[in-house]
Amino acid sequence: MLYQAATLLALAASTTLAHPTSIVRRQNASNGKSSKQGITVSGEGFSSAIQNYPKASWIHNWNYKPSANSNVPQGIEYVPELQGKSVAYGIWNNQPPTDPECATFRATVKNADHVLSINEPDIPGYGTNQMSAQDAAVLHSKCLNGLQKPQIGSPSVSSSVDTGGSYNYLDDWVTACKNLPGNVGCDWDFMSVHYEGTLDTFGWFSKTYMPGVMSWAKAHNKPVWLTEFRCKDADAGQRDQCLSQLVNWLEDSDVERYAAYLIDDATSQNVGGSTAAAYSSVQ
Repeated sequence: MLYQAATLLALAASTTLAHPTSIVRRQNASNGKSSKQGITVSGEGFSSAIQNYPKASWIHNWNYKPSANSNVPQGIEYVPELQGKSVAYGIWNNQPPTDPECATFRATVKNADHVLSINEPDIPGYGTNQMSAQDAAVLHSKCLNGLQKPQIGSPSVSSSVDTGGSYNYLDDWVTACKNLPGNVGCDWDFMSVHYEGTLDTFGWFSKTYMPGVMSWAKAHNKPVWLTEFRCKDADAGQRDQCLSQLVNWLEDSDVERYAAYLIDDATSQNVGGSTAAAYSSVQ
């Protein structure tokens, strides 16, 4: 995840909507959960982790299936992810994906309600995840196109426009999808983005970055998911204040879903350096 305040790039032309979607505002169910809020978990123990985050209604772990010995609690949606070239389950190994490898992925995720695509392919030096927009179009189309049930995300891009993230990368990806052999295109239903900042950068986030994200998504007739975000303030109190401010802004925004980065073990009361209480402070 990266953060840089940068000038937003011009919007690209819209593409065809693969599945019907609609913007979802705050919808708190009778069980007190937010239909928007999710958590990202690294490692095992989904059941234990989710108990510390009572507002969360969905979960993802940068993989296409839950970790070993992890059961998804009843009433919580697990969202699988394609991830990248060889991360998660070795789907690509720096070569074009084979039909059997994509078939395994597709058979596992076909009944999911939502599925995430490639994680931060725009960040230079990010291991096997970094790839050109053209390679991302090939991987995405081979493994995600034609799934009938799941809503499909775009590649999840960072908030650093200057390093090739967000709009310029997704602009190139959309163009690459349009230019794939056989005009197969890329099926996608929502824009997936990331953000990393501090209490002081909330103004940029709320007045520049996210309005730009929403405008780009609207031009493509897609809703927005913020699938990773965190506060980097040195002071613990400021991190909590930052996260609480972000969560309540997101709940009142047109962002369809969001998930903070990162819960690193099953018993953690800490999400990306902020407390679980701050993350659950939905008003």
